[in-house]
Amino acid sequence: MQPTSGADWTLLARYITRECTPDESARLEEAMAEDAELAQLVEDLRKDWQMAGRPIRTRDVERAWQDLMLDARMNEPASRDPHRSPVRRNPRRRPSGRYGIRLAIVMAFALTASLIVLRLGGWDPVPAPEEVAQDRVYTVDRGVRATINLTDGTHVYLNSESELVVDAAFGQTSRHVRLRGEGFFDVHAIEGQPFIIEAGDAIVEVRGTAFSVRVKAGGETVVAVSKGEVALSSPSSPSPDTVLLHPQSLGIVGNGTLAARHGVDLTPYFAWREGRLLFRNASFDEVRDELERWYNLDVVLLVPPSTVDVLNASFTNEPLSEILNSIAVVLDLKYTRDHRTITFYR
Repeated sequence: MQPTSGADWTLLARYITRECTPDESARLEEAMAEDAELAQLVEDLRKDWQMAGRPIRTRDVERAWQDLMLDARMNEPASRDPHRSPVRRNPRRRPSGRYGIRLAIVMAFALTASLIVLRLGGWDPVPAPEEVAQDRVYTVDRGVRATINLTDGTHVYLNSESELVVDAAFGQTSRHVRLRGEGFFDVHAIEGQPFIIEAGDAIVEVRGTAFSVRVKAGGETVVAVSKGEVALSSPSSPSPDTVLLHPQSLGIVGNGTLAARHGVDLTPYFAWREGRLLFRNASFDEVRDELERWYNLDVVLLVPPSTVDVLNASFTNEPLSEILNSIAVVLDLKYTRDHRTITFYR
């Protein structure tokens, strides 16, 4: 790197305006570390560059150049010849001191303005970083349920301990979401833009319908259709590739299989939408999972699950203590409660 008196003004301009290659930046910064005057020059250039608040037109640059050259010459020591003008007509002479710095600023601006005009057709001293669209994530904790209104007019109702991920490009060229847990979808139909849900190992494609989807803890995905038509598929299922589900149809994906049942009573799959806690021939594991999700509890069973009967019961807005009492009586159990921990025993 040259000393400050012979600085590479083009390189300085490119450094200030972030046009340097990594190698050029490293070389200049190494020189700045050894030359305090050069480091100060760069700092002055940077401040003036950041303060520039208006576009620079070509004639503005030329005028500034001429003014600075004139200013520099008029501040040179007067000639010993009283009959000669103090203004020297030697354009090659480089002004020194602060005039050299200011001249460098103009040169830097002139060079970079030209580069920017050529590349962008406009003026942006410090280009703003491009915003990258990101997926939108909606998470619902235990003991909470939520309604999400998507930009396409679709309504999604998320059950407790569930998550919906909406693709960053949703609604632009496609409508794609991912579900963990359980949700009820009321999909707004858009011609040529199917609504696609990834849930566990299942892919649900719809055009306009209402249905519920649940991904169970073991990985099984269950789709229950209230109205309309749903195409259910699974990449890991060898055959069939896709099944069509209609109202009162149930689709199940799990363990590499894809199956459909029709004419099913789907009340247990939609009860949670109405605020009902419904158990039909439910094992204690299912009872425990629902209690933990609905009420943000930790449920412990101190007897072998195989010794506990299945549960058939329905609860709507009853106090938790009443629900626990009823479950204990029906299953011939007792329980204790320690804050959020419920322990069933005999």
